[in-house]
Amino acid sequence: MERVAVYARVSTDLQERQETIETQLMVVRDACAARGYEVVRELRDEGVSGTVPLDERPGGAALLAFLREERGVTRTVVYDLSRVGRDELVTLLAEKSLKALGAPITSVTEPLPDDDLSPFGVMARGTTRTMNAVYRATVRQNTMYGRQRVVRAGTHYLASRTPYGYVRRGERDAKGRLVRAGLEVEPEQADVVRRVFALTVEGLGVRAIATRLAAEGLAVLSWRTVAKLVHARRYAGEGSYAGLPMTCPPLVSVVTWEAANAALQRRQVVRPRPSVEPWLLGGLVWCGRCGSKFSVRRQASGRRTYCCRRRRERGPAAGHEGVRWSWPADELEALVRRHVTRLLTDPEHLLREASVYDERADTAGAEREDDVVRLRQRLDGLDEERRRAQRLARKGLLTDVELTEQLGEVARERRTAEADLANLLRAPVDAARLRNLAALLRDAATTFSEAVGALGPQGEWEAEPGNAAWAGLVRQLVDKVVVNDDGSVTVEGALTCPSSR
Repeated sequence: MERVAVYARVSTDLQERQETIETQLMVVRDACAARGYEVVRELRDEGVSGTVPLDERPGGAALLAFLREERGVTRTVVYDLSRVGRDELVTLLAEKSLKALGAPITSVTEPLPDDDLSPFGVMARGTTRTMNAVYRATVRQNTMYGRQRVVRAGTHYLASRTPYGYVRRGERDAKGRLVRAGLEVEPEQADVVRRVFALTVEGLGVRAIATRLAAEGLAVLSWRTVAKLVHARRYAGEGSYAGLPMTCPPLVSVVTWEAANAALQRRQVVRPRPSVEPWLLGGLVWCGRCGSKFSVRRQASGRRTYCCRRRRERGPAAGHEGVRWSWPADELEALVRRHVTRLLTDPEHLLREASVYDERADTAGAEREDDVVRLRQRLDGLDEERRRAQRLARKGLLTDVELTEQLGEVARERRTAEADLANLLRAPVDAARLRNLAALLRDAATTFSEAVGALGPQGEWEAEPGNAAWAGLVRQLVDKVVVNDDGSVTVEGALTCPSSR
């Protein structure tokens, strides 16, 4: 007798309660007895979706392990192919796995050929897999439509789990069918939800609220759960399902819900970022040797330093021998402050810089426009060359090899011209930007002297590296601070112009 293994599956708890898996096994046993098969082992999966891969199911994994150990099993018998899977890819992979173990699938209710190499066998099995996937999609669509219908009717509250603060209540008719399923308020949990909203309106954050609830003995909730409670509109009576409004007993008023969420939003906006003010040049310092940005570091002693990020991460392998890659923060910030002060307190220097920017704007603007026009004309010419070569090829005046060579040359030139045009369009030297900088410097010649005077004597600036006025001034005027190999520092920004050095 031919030795076989039997596999059965149901996907829902309802099918399990109705014992449909026993029906499958009864039909398969009768078919095996009629065909003279010896059933070596029966394996089953109850309450497992057909979209789960076979090796991830308890019964499916046991089936594969059994076939690897047991020799002489020549078939895996199922009620129909949908028991193996409802997804085309899942079913196909399961078929291949079982066939590789020497036990291909046989369906007792579907006349599928055992030979899946013939055209008819491939078509039959492929059509069956597709039909199972279509059936699953149809059931899913009909289920979704049915859920939307009961939501619109207001008779059911649908959710994967009961929300915190509520309990489920259902009503059934004389035939036992569920005609109404909604939520009712759970008093103790509802008090916790109201307390969460009250503390949020007072200005507390979600972590502080979780701590307060535990201290008051009301509930032990994580701060993530607290955040979900505050943001859920269902507690204001405005639930939803698939975009449809779904009624829910309110635990707080709409005004309270909006006030709580506004309070959380304000905390996100006004909460200061830590350690921003002490780092006057944070994100502005770059290494002149490797081009890496300097990172900020506060030592255990409280000393602040700027150091090359690449050298710090890679050590000596970064290749910074003999190059200064770490600067005390006070020293580097004082150097930049002196640079800014020297420029701001020299109106004549500002005017000279402004005139240089004007000259660069006139020159760069004219040259850039000419280059853009020239490159666009070149691109148009290359398009015409490509069309001309194609016309000659259609007339038989060019061979395929010659056409390929000409089109390749045109494509290479076009890529080069497009790259040059993109660089021009993205060029930082823009005429409008340069003129704006020139106007800024002219205004600075007359107004920045007052601003510098308002900051107080220079000794006070040195003593207060975190001065807010200084931080704003530096961020406005300094774009980049480059630490050179020789230990010097180059400050780039609105007060520097390469042509004027």
